[in-house]
Amino acid sequence: MANMPELVDYAYIAEKLNVTPQTVRVYATAKGSQRKEGFPKSVAPETSRSPLFIKEEADAFIAQRIAESKAPSRLNANRPESAPRKATTHRKGATEAAVAAAAERRASKPKK
Repeated sequence: MANMPELVDYAYIAEKLNVTPQTVRVYATAKGSQRKEGFPKSVAPETSRSPLFIKEEADAFIAQRIAESKAPSRLNANRPESAPRKATTHRKGATEAAVAAAAERRASKPKK
């Protein structure tokens, strides 16, 4: 008897990619740029409520997505490494000063 392949669903793929099952559904069914290249074909009948995928094919897709997420962005591929950001002012202190100034203005207004 031939071995039956292990089957997985959207939840399995979502867990491995750290996204929601709804996001995986978009990867599988969306048109255009939201559909992800290489997403495995469901082996369940089209009338099935939940598509099922061969685990090996799903794992290959997951590995591809993880590799793509670790690759340098195409937008930044030709840019030199950005310089470290300069330290910003302490926002909490600035906010406290703004709140104190507003309170002083309210206190100095004559009451009607």
